[in-house]
Amino acid sequence: MKIYFYIVDVDNNSREINSYLKKAGLFVISNLASSVEQKNASQFQSLDKIDMLLVYGNKLDQQSGYFLAATLSQNKKVLCLLPQGVKVDDSLKNLQDDSILGKNLSILFFQGQGWQTILADYFKDLDKRDTKEMFNIKYTLRISNKISDYLNWQYKQTGIKKADWLRDKIQEFIKEDQTYQDYIKNRFSK
Repeated sequence: MKIYFYIVDVDNNSREINSYLKKAGLFVISNLASSVEQKNASQFQSLDKIDMLLVYGNKLDQQSGYFLAATLSQNKKVLCLLPQGVKVDDSLKNLQDDSILGKNLSILFFQGQGWQTILADYFKDLDKRDTKEMFNIKYTLRISNKISDYLNWQYKQTGIKKADWLRDKIQEFIKEDQTYQDYIKNRFSK
């Protein structure tokens, strides 16, 4: 998952959250990334290349509002992570109440180090949802003639399209790979 982490207020929590997200195996780019990180991640800097926006701060600024609206307009997830007691702007509340846009907008509040539990629960929930199973990533796979012949033969035998058959086989490998299953269970744990 590719996340744009927009940090309104730089503090220890923002640095720890950034580190937490990376340790969980997520691709993270933020507005405060070093020039080297930004160069390496330049292919994901435009909002249409990310899967989700995470906004963190004591208040939302004009830039975060723009990113939030642009991300929601692309039907992507937005999480606003705010300290307990922050007053949420009425326009943001209206977006959250919207029947279409509200499905992708979450506003969560934390106290102290409570962001860890909140993020762990949020990402575990996202991992369980069916949206992860939508096939929206194009992947180029170069294969030999022998593999191509096999896939063509498999299609004739089963009537299942080659790409569908390959996806099914990969899903079987994922289910049987206990090391990966353990990783998935624990990747968002503290």
